[in-house]
Amino acid sequence: MKHSMKNTLKPAFMALGLALMVSALCHGQAQWSGEQGMKGYGVNNPAMAQVPGTNILQLFYQGQDGGLWTQWRNTNGTWSSELGLGGQLNSSASPTAVQLPGTNILQVFYRGQDNHLRTRWRNANGTWSSEQDMGGLLNSDPAAAQLPGTNILQVFYQGQDQALFTRWWNNGTWSGEQRLGGQLFASTCADVTDGSCYGNNATPVPIQIPGTNALEVFFRGSDNQLRGFQWQNGTWTQEQDFGGTLTSDPSAAPVPGANQIQVFYRGAGISASVFPQNTSEGGSLMTQWGNLSFWQGETQMGSSLLLGYWCNDQPGDLQDCEGGYSASYSVPKAWANPGTGDLWVFYRGQDGGILYAAPQVWAKVKRNGSWSADQLLGGDPHLSDIMPTEVPGTNTMQIFYEGETCPIIGGCNIGFLATQWY
Repeated sequence: MKHSMKNTLKPAFMALGLALMVSALCHGQAQWSGEQGMKGYGVNNPAMAQVPGTNILQLFYQGQDGGLWTQWRNTNGTWSSELGLGGQLNSSASPTAVQLPGTNILQVFYRGQDNHLRTRWRNANGTWSSEQDMGGLLNSDPAAAQLPGTNILQVFYQGQDQALFTRWWNNGTWSGEQRLGGQLFASTCADVTDGSCYGNNATPVPIQIPGTNALEVFFRGSDNQLRGFQWQNGTWTQEQDFGGTLTSDPSAAPVPGANQIQVFYRGAGISASVFPQNTSEGGSLMTQWGNLSFWQGETQMGSSLLLGYWCNDQPGDLQDCEGGYSASYSVPKAWANPGTGDLWVFYRGQDGGILYAAPQVWAKVKRNGSWSADQLLGGDPHLSDIMPTEVPGTNTMQIFYEGETCPIIGGCNIGFLATQWY
């Protein structure tokens, strides 16, 4: 079914890991810090959240032991030691963290090793609960959002049948599962060069439509189109079709100064061999935007987002790739920077190296109604996406990701937590 938003328009890695390259983006006196390593090692995407009632930023990630780990930024700018919270996450899982509405409780959700929805929470006094098994069978990471105009927290995920499932917390009680329907993308092939069938299973993306009490839940459909369900006035619409061609999950953010949301994703790409061992495929940065009364269909922004697929043999081994290939599509991550009117989008770029696969952090910013050129922030992200947030109580924006350093001689240092700030 086509979506219900009106007046729809349908208009027509690699780099040497030898040195940190930093390009400053000027906003007053502000500029990017350049990459800094953090304590600990994590895999997949980290999650960040403000500790309710404080100016403390807390970071969550899957550790190399498969458990849930955390560390936090104190108000004086120092970081705590790592704290292992336990549990076992699915090897491809990334956690998500959100405040329980109307409380000072911070709740973390993740897909367990058994594919159940699992959770634990930080109480207002700083203590942590034990792990709770919420059941279900997940085929993706969970995502959570507050229903606008309520104190209800809603969790969304892809079920084993690829449909969108949800459950919600209301006044201290969790509902059972509800199947909303639809068909989310699930990987159906091992061909890393074919974006129509390869990639991570789709994770839903909930976002409030500014100026309304409507919640839109976007996702990459099984047909690789942008699809969604909308909640308004206590009811859910049927599945909506926004069109487009996706080779990644979408991300979404409110457009500063306008009652609109903007969605970003990686479009189709063209393969290009850079070196016998290292190949990359750049897909264009694509976007759509609008609100309940208007929707602008797919528009190309011109950037080249990474799909890197490369040989697992040791650096410098120029023989055949007996070790197989690893690959990851870059998901662009959008962030509306509070108090500035700036809309940012971060991604791993297709950087055209000659010996070893090492993508770098790139960004674009929409300021005063116009998008900047692609900006190189440098750094060495591995297979995670670039996750942005605001540092509570400051005017600082910070990004986190799984880092990687690969000298020409010797193995790679993979999985260290890395950050940059602005």
